[in-house]
Amino acid sequence: DEIGKAGVERTYEAYLRGRPGRRVYEISRTGRVVRELVDQRVEPRNGDDVYLSIDARIQYKTEAALQAQIAKSKSPTPYGAATVLDPRNGQIVAMASYPTYDPSTLVGGISQDEYESLTKAPEKVLSNRNIQEAYPAASTFKLASSFAGYKLGIIDPDQYVLDNGSYRLCAGNGSGCLKRNAGGTAHGSVNLTSSLIVSSDVYSYRIGDLAWKGRERWGDDALQREIEKLGYGHKTGIDLTAESPGLIPTPETNKEIAEKLWEKSHENYDNDPEKFRDAQLWRGGNSADLAIGQGSVGVTPLQTANAYAALANARSIQYRPSVLKVVTASHDPSAIHKAYVAKELRRVDFGTAKQAFLDGFAGVVQSASPRGTAYSVFRTFPLSTFEVSGKTGTAEVGDESAKRRDNSLFVAYGPNPDNKYVVSVMIQGGGFGASAAAPTAYMILEPIADGSIESFEVPKGGAIDTDAVVEDAEKIQSTGSD
Repeated sequence: DEIGKAGVERTYEAYLRGRPGRRVYEISRTGRVVRELVDQRVEPRNGDDVYLSIDARIQYKTEAALQAQIAKSKSPTPYGAATVLDPRNGQIVAMASYPTYDPSTLVGGISQDEYESLTKAPEKVLSNRNIQEAYPAASTFKLASSFAGYKLGIIDPDQYVLDNGSYRLCAGNGSGCLKRNAGGTAHGSVNLTSSLIVSSDVYSYRIGDLAWKGRERWGDDALQREIEKLGYGHKTGIDLTAESPGLIPTPETNKEIAEKLWEKSHENYDNDPEKFRDAQLWRGGNSADLAIGQGSVGVTPLQTANAYAALANARSIQYRPSVLKVVTASHDPSAIHKAYVAKELRRVDFGTAKQAFLDGFAGVVQSASPRGTAYSVFRTFPLSTFEVSGKTGTAEVGDESAKRRDNSLFVAYGPNPDNKYVVSVMIQGGGFGASAAAPTAYMILEPIADGSIESFEVPKGGAIDTDAVVEDAEKIQSTGSD
């Protein structure tokens, strides 16, 4: 019999498998059937039917949008992921990972060469990038770092900070002493809300720096502990296989990583013990990088979606994500063997900062002055009837071989205030967050917003007309700086 090895098939194998039948016969010495031992008969039973929370129409639109924007971006690393989550209960509405594959090709087995072609890096076709791969979060992480700063008392939502385009960590002239905004842009006086609208790195650098300087009071991993209250650094517990917990680096993990690299090969530090010792140290610059989602930070697109789901949820509840809707008997759909029940992971105490966060992320999409980093993308979106909030992110990944090194990220939720959807998008090598990821979210949400999704029929076989969807993608203005 075939056995589910990954994904839904593996998680719900016990329901899908069914039960083979059995008949036992008494045989004479000559091999003749004497009689059936009826009391030992087992009737075969078909496997159950597993219904998923995935909306086939939104799933198709998500796959098409992701594929279109990856093609349009002409990324040298054409890979990406997109998740659509219902923040009211944790159910997955859509989940796309690109490049993808046809699961039917695995039925009956494949050769070792064929398998290796599906698993080789960097394509990793068999990997679900939404849950199995972790990436720098960039500015989408500012929800987490600002939340941590608020909980530690470093920031007050109404407090203004002067952003003159750079932040000084130390008095010296060393390369690590001065941190700058993207492009060195000065945003003037910013508070929590406006810092999110314009994506002020200076505001976040200050949080990371002061958290480190206050380590004798709070501990050297205080920032990380508060960030983890949004679920980062831990598996979400989704009912799919091989989920990554990501990484929220601490002074301790930083030291451990350096030691492992040194043990693996001294060449990782140019055979220089001094460089190795230096790499083990955690400084204010590490905390500053952490606060803008850079450095060694690694998060999955699903973790980002779930973090923002806690904010989008009216009661600030974060649920365990799931793809399950219901399991029924194959012969009787009314016979329910298992139904999805929302499981609360945690309640996040945003306190008096919640409204400032909501206003800030609304401004990213809707504010003309100060200009939100995704404002230009959503100018033609039907915001009057479907209000969207979001956050852009542009992650420097340091891949020298790529002509465009930045990953494009965007997370959105809406329609405000009910917030039925959270969308998290990551496109490797896609450039600014507003260049590829935000337009992807636009393309996913637009048919929901204008109601056209209700009458949409998924093409037979689910085939995507790449030329047509790229043409649609070209209609969306995609400019921005973060």
